[in-house]
Amino acid sequence: MKVALFLFILSFNYTASNAREMNNISRYSIETKFSDSSKAVRLYNKGLLFNKNKDFKKAYQSFDRAIALNANFAEAYLGRAVLKYKIASPFGMWDDFSMAIKLKPNFGEAYYERGLIKTFISGKSLSANNDGETDFKKATELGFNRKSSNFR
Repeated sequence: MKVALFLFILSFNYTASNAREMNNISRYSIETKFSDSSKAVRLYNKGLLFNKNKDFKKAYQSFDRAIALNANFAEAYLGRAVLKYKIASPFGMWDDFSMAIKLKPNFGEAYYERGLIKTFISGKSLSANNDGETDFKKATELGFNRKSSNFR
C-alpha cells in the first residue's frame, strides 16, 4: 500500500513538473513570437523612414529583415517590392507584390502600387488600357486613396 501511494505521488509530481515545463515552453514561444512581430513592425517603420529620406538601400534592408522575422507581414512585402523597383533590382519584385496580396487580399495599396509600376514599365499613360488598369480598379474598389500611399 505504501509503495502504491509512493508511486502515485511520484507520478503526480512528475506530471505537474512536466506540465510546468510545457507551460514555460509555450509562454516562451508566444513571447518570442510577439517579440519577433514587434521587431518586424519596428523594422518596417524604419524602412518607411529610410524610404521617405530616399535612402532606398537601407529601406530595402529594413523591409527584408522585417520579412525574415515575420513571413506573414504583407506590408513589408509591399515595401520590399516597391524598393526593388526604385533601386532597379526587379528580381522577385512581382513575387513580393503577389505575396503581399495573397497575405492580405483586400490590400488596396498593394494593388495601387503594382498597377503604378506596371503602367510605368509599359510606358502607357494612366488613362490608356494597360495591365496596370486592372490593379487601379481593384484598389479603387477596395477604397484605397492614392494620397494615403506610404511610398509616394
